[in-house]
Amino acid sequence: MKKLIFLLTCFYFAGEINATHNRAGEITYKRIQPFTANVGGVQVQVYTYSITVTIYTDFGDQTADRCQDTLYFGDGSKTVLNRENGNASIAGCQCAPKCGEIIVNQPGYNVKKNIYSAVHTYPGPGQYVAFTADRNRNSGIYNIPNSVNTPFYIEALIIANASIGTNSSPVLNNPPIDMAYNVTCFYHQPGAFDADGDSLSYELISCKGQNGAAIIGYTQPPISNNGYYYMNTSGLISWCTPPNIGEYSIAFYVREWRKINGVYQIIGLIERDLQILVRSGVLGLSNTSPMGEALNIYPIPFSSQLSISTEGLKAETSKAELLSLDGKLLMIGTIHEDKIEFSTKQLNNGLYLLKITSGDAVAYRKILKSN
Repeated sequence: MKKLIFLLTCFYFAGEINATHNRAGEITYKRIQPFTANVGGVQVQVYTYSITVTIYTDFGDQTADRCQDTLYFGDGSKTVLNRENGNASIAGCQCAPKCGEIIVNQPGYNVKKNIYSAVHTYPGPGQYVAFTADRNRNSGIYNIPNSVNTPFYIEALIIANASIGTNSSPVLNNPPIDMAYNVTCFYHQPGAFDADGDSLSYELISCKGQNGAAIIGYTQPPISNNGYYYMNTSGLISWCTPPNIGEYSIAFYVREWRKINGVYQIIGLIERDLQILVRSGVLGLSNTSPMGEALNIYPIPFSSQLSISTEGLKAETSKAELLSLDGKLLMIGTIHEDKIEFSTKQLNNGLYLLKITSGDAVAYRKILKSN
């Protein structure tokens, strides 16, 4: 079997002088048809993948915007991808017709979601590290020294092998932009879903920079006295309790496992680079959604009833779902006049995820039940 060994080399960066202000992101992939081809009368495997790069950036004055992104496939080839989401209506955007989507727009804190994708056929079986990189993260990240001059890097390991067959990487349904408060525990559940039903495992790692190496001087988020910071086997990140306000970046691997010939084997890996904004306050008293609308969620903490005001939302296309921290759907809210309601008497005390959809926009909130 042909083995390809890909050695990371120095990154090529486009010659723009502005900082790109990368906040977070991940690469996902899926093997697509045709799976085989007839070559000289012999049926051979074809390893073609659809690969998607999703990057979350700062935006505004003096912030560079990437109309394109370079994806390195891991087999010595690369391609330049055009951004494919959003429209040309964002002020200051020079990337018509696709300017990305603004998902958070608050004083002093902005986030734009950018999607790029490609279809690529690998030359044969092997292990390929697909990656993208850029020169700068956003400034002021608490646990990355000189973050504005630190490269941003994310990768995915694609294992092309006939014994694996078809494979899709996990999809992380909860976005890698999250908010915490310095007086309460923070939780992030990536909401991983694997369409093939493969087993998943998780590992916290250092954020990566130049040449895909761990960033020099990077530290895990600090904890308060008697606190803790860890990731459990379901992918839930717990941070108790953030002692300082500011922006923090963390990263982790999601590995796929499949039983092949009676033995569990790793069949792929994706990396998520996640950013957390720690604010001063109490979770749930006043939430602002990535939709750019006020989300009035009450009472917080909740007991037997939970309500969300639909004022400012697209009521006809709005819905709310209550999830467990591992992403399982527990119940769907019922619309009554100007609010969405849940009857929550049967739920145990603890933390839950609230998913609110309005049109094409989605917002997530962690909420606490306490009798």
